[in-house]
Amino acid sequence: MEKKIRQSIYIILVIVMLIAPSFGMLSGKEVTPSANEVLSQAPSIVTEDGKFNINVLKDTSSYIGDHFARRKELATAWASVGEKAFQTSVDDQVTSGKDGWLFYTDTVTDYAGLSLSDETILEIAENLLKIQNCVESKGHTFVFTIAPNKNSLYPQYMNSIIPSNHENSTAAKLKKILEEKGVHYVDLFDAFANEPVLYYRTDSHWTPKGAALGADAILKAVGKNSDYYNGTYVGTAPHKGDLYEMLYPSGTMTEARETLSGEFGFVEDTPTKEGMAITIKTHNDSEEGSVLCWRDSFGADMHHYIADSFGSACFVRDENYDLEKRGADDYDVVIIELVERNLYRLAGDSVVLPEM
Repeated sequence: MEKKIRQSIYIILVIVMLIAPSFGMLSGKEVTPSANEVLSQAPSIVTEDGKFNINVLKDTSSYIGDHFARRKELATAWASVGEKAFQTSVDDQVTSGKDGWLFYTDTVTDYAGLSLSDETILEIAENLLKIQNCVESKGHTFVFTIAPNKNSLYPQYMNSIIPSNHENSTAAKLKKILEEKGVHYVDLFDAFANEPVLYYRTDSHWTPKGAALGADAILKAVGKNSDYYNGTYVGTAPHKGDLYEMLYPSGTMTEARETLSGEFGFVEDTPTKEGMAITIKTHNDSEEGSVLCWRDSFGADMHHYIADSFGSACFVRDENYDLEKRGADDYDVVIIELVERNLYRLAGDSVVLPEM
């Protein structure tokens, strides 16, 4: 009898533990996303066109999975168990390295030399050449650069079970073709090669000083003299890495963040949303020339230096390189910056040139 009572109590406790997070949703407390996470929207019985939503159960499951109470705390606890007990990441988007370093799993293929096909790499190079020819036909300047994956620069912090073969990566193969075709390419892999670590340990991005090194190399390629990298950097608010937040959504660990001392000379004409806005426009009355820059999240810090060096600047986060839509003819310089892991975005019909 006592055994049955104990079993019943155990079963009740397990059921309570399983359903408590879902009931916790009734508190009405809003759940915020972690790092680059996009949370599921509340399910609807009907679709936008008024029809019955046949995926309502699936949508409900996704919504509960993203919004149940204490989700971040439970995810953080589980990630800690995986890291301490098995030295591995429980999030398939994050790869654990040595000494607490974290990497995007999407970058492992480049690190291991598993590149895109030769046909796709050639297509990327030809698309960039088309853009360059179009820009230069108007008497303007074009440059292309790749923001390196973190493990491409610092392979010593990757798990030794994964061998490095970056010389056969998409970026390495693309560089050779760009040189053959005469595309103006700024090699940031070389720029970072002999410098100290300029990326965050628990973030996928470079530090503000790393962004300055990249900006100096780009600005030099377009005829601008700058030395932001060797400026004075001072500590500011600590930084929580995006990879760390993905793995430990309720974790509190941060890294030191240092930014360039003093004020920039440019003025923001549009809200920047901490550098992540789709379009950012600036002007600097002390400088000359104009620049249009396609960039990704690596431009959140880097755009400050480029904006400071031009009379007017427009920064765009867009996977489509539509020169006419963005008014490329109106700018003296056109720059494309793209992180290594996303080079595939330059293939196919992502490039749209003005009709001649």
